[in-house]
Amino acid sequence: MANIFHNNIPYPQSDLNNEKANVALGRFMTAWSQIEGMCGFLFCEIAQLDPKATRIIFDRIGSREQISILRALVDGIVIADERDRIADLMDRVEKLSEKRNKIAHGSWGTYNGESTRFWQGMTSSNFEDVVMETPKGQSLRVKNLHTITDLEALIGACVVLRDTLYSELGRIVMRNV
Repeated sequence: MANIFHNNIPYPQSDLNNEKANVALGRFMTAWSQIEGMCGFLFCEIAQLDPKATRIIFDRIGSREQISILRALVDGIVIADERDRIADLMDRVEKLSEKRNKIAHGSWGTYNGESTRFWQGMTSSNFEDVVMETPKGQSLRVKNLHTITDLEALIGACVVLRDTLYSELGRIVMRNV
């Protein structure tokens, strides 16, 4: 049985003072923002828009919409292998974006003694499955609870994705020259 401590109201000062947890969260958010930045540059190059026009568009829509628009633009890339590579990358961005939203819109608690971000959309039934460590609960844990260890792994995944997006951007820029 899993040990969960959550909804610890009044919120303990340790939520703010837990340096290891908050550094991991901040590093993850920084890595994610770098992916968002790369998506903006890709949008500019794939749409062949002036960077100023791209900023005007991107400043007025949310991240989810930006990724959705970029994903649709990728479908129009004529070169099949490039389209497939970037479509795969955008699938990875979309999946990571879902995790990012659950992490950003979560609160601190502990899962088996480790500081953990709990997504606010978890139901009491979901929590029961997680505590009882049922197969469904294990799946819910991976999707909705993010320990510091999970955050560190996600940071690594973000860096790899960011660097791969950067490589694709370089290819597109060279092709557009």
